[in-house]
Amino acid sequence: MQTIVSTRRTRTNARRLSSCLARVLTPFAFAVAVALGIASVRVEGADLVRVAAPTEDGSFEERNEEGAIVEISASGITLRDVKTKEETTIPSERVLWILLDDAPVELAAARVDYEVGEYESALEKLKSIDASELASSKSAYASTEFDWYQGTSALQLALADGDATLNEGGRGLATFVKNHADSYRYYEALSQLGDAFLAVSREGGKQEASLKRAGEAYERMAQSDSKVYRARGLVGIGDVALETSDYAKAEESFKTVKESEIENEYLGRDVLSRASLGLALTYARSGRYAEARSEIASALEATPRRAELARARLYNALGETNERDERWEDAIIAYLRVDLVYYSARVERVKALKALVSLWSRTGREDRAAETRERLKTRFHVEIE
Repeated sequence: MQTIVSTRRTRTNARRLSSCLARVLTPFAFAVAVALGIASVRVEGADLVRVAAPTEDGSFEERNEEGAIVEISASGITLRDVKTKEETTIPSERVLWILLDDAPVELAAARVDYEVGEYESALEKLKSIDASELASSKSAYASTEFDWYQGTSALQLALADGDATLNEGGRGLATFVKNHADSYRYYEALSQLGDAFLAVSREGGKQEASLKRAGEAYERMAQSDSKVYRARGLVGIGDVALETSDYAKAEESFKTVKESEIENEYLGRDVLSRASLGLALTYARSGRYAEARSEIASALEATPRRAELARARLYNALGETNERDERWEDAIIAYLRVDLVYYSARVERVKALKALVSLWSRTGREDRAAETRERLKTRFHVEIE
């Protein structure tokens, strides 16, 4: 747990933040910053916490909360109102990101790039931050934020590359988990790390060891105080079982999550979508194609259109299901949708494009296969045979 001691604002000043971000971000990324409230004028001397806040109708809306962050742990963040001094604790699963009062502007800019999937640009901005600036920021938490965005950006790039760099890309996030168990990002980091080790196993890299480490990450998630994170850990355990073709255990894990009472929790629907995804793939890989397509259709109906990553995963699962069922054209349509519709889901887009290369060749359209290889190379810096 970290206690944050307030200091005088020195860099992320409300009067200059907007103009600084406008200079360092692309027009699209700056528009996102404005939409998220990152570039707006704020209370002088206050931190900003972007939260998913419950509404009267039981849904959630994103909004900014301002105040002094006085405590951070894996369970959440305690925010003190600058005027009333009243303290509120926000559960970690409902904290989207934070903007510390005196952190470098480049850290906020890197955060925006990360949100829109521009991971290379985020890493470049992080490189421009002087370590001494982080050391003089409010407590050590600016350094923790830096470590998070550096580790997760590198990991997302490595996941998209899908080659040997994945181990190196995951090292930063593994270090984050080891050093920052008191971060509100801790369980999110465990989730990403588990997913990364799964990806390593799929690429043929130290499969047994990678699956073991993925399982360990998910098991730690399953011990969280948050029932949403516990359910997410159980989904991961099912994913590991699926990779080892233990379809009975996978189906049991995914169905247990689907029967849990998390639908009305923030992230609950995302976790349920992941459980449906895993269950659909379990069906597909055991030859139950009709059940797989039915599961995906139900999950898509329940997943909001704004949830791009979740929907991209489901359409990739539909592509795999149809491919296994030798419905080539239906598979192509599903994969094309991922690339054309879900811009920010970079890893899933790369996965879809790789599948399309094989399908174009299989259906005798080598010209389209060549075009897709070129797109992977120029847009995502991924080369495949």
